[in-house]
Amino acid sequence: MGGCAGAPQAQSALGEGFSVVKLRGLPWNVTIEDIHTFLASIVVPQGGVHLMNGANGRPSGLAYVELSSEADQKEAMLKDKQSIGGRYIDIFSCSQNELQARLA
Repeated sequence: MGGCAGAPQAQSALGEGFSVVKLRGLPWNVTIEDIHTFLASIVVPQGGVHLMNGANGRPSGLAYVELSSEADQKEAMLKDKQSIGGRYIDIFSCSQNELQARLA
C-alpha cells in the first residue's frame, strides 16, 4: 500500500446528505490530488474522493466524489469529457446508495 499519512481517514465515506459524481476512464496512476485539481472550481469535502480498485486490487479507473451540494454536483458534471493525464473522463451523477454499496 502507498504510504500517505492519514490515508485510512481519507477513505471514509461522508455519507447521507452529500451529492455524488462518478468519474470513469481515469489514468491508472491518478491520485486524489489530481482529482482535486481537476475539480479545482469546486470545494471537495475532506475524505470525499474515493478511488476504486478492481477485483485484482489494481486501480479500476473509477472514482466516486462526494460533494457538498447539488449545485456542486451540477458544476462537476460540466467537466464531463475533459481530460486528466491525456485521458477523457466520463462523469455521471449517481446516488449515495451506489457509493455506499461500492464501499461496503
